[in-house]
Amino acid sequence: MSAKRAKELCSDAVETRRFCYEGSGKAKGGEDCLIEELKEKRCLSFALCPREAQQYYGSKDGEKAVCSLYKEAFAFTRDDARVDAGIKELHRLASQRGDADPTLNKACRSRGMNLVHCLSQYASELL
Repeated sequence: MSAKRAKELCSDAVETRRFCYEGSGKAKGGEDCLIEELKEKRCLSFALCPREAQQYYGSKDGEKAVCSLYKEAFAFTRDDARVDAGIKELHRLASQRGDADPTLNKACRSRGMNLVHCLSQYASELL
């Protein structure tokens, strides 16, 4: 799939992130837009790198896999994160689990790197 088509499929997530950037008053939203950036990345990942996305995120529209919960906890557990308490708790628990389990930490890091490597092939087209 082309990056252009992926951006069309993910237009809601792309526009939500752009709107957040505009509202933050920063060229890139910084910490104000972490969740919007992660949601956009998830959508684009499933469009462009479905195998790697499935390994990292789990199902496209269902529950997140432990790796994405663990590695995205930095954004979803912030005091100012605009998510419900249940989502925060899932990420907090996954973070504790990942921090306590070196094997899981290593596996999640590897899956995340595979996903980033795949997405990097489209970087110039996604800007």
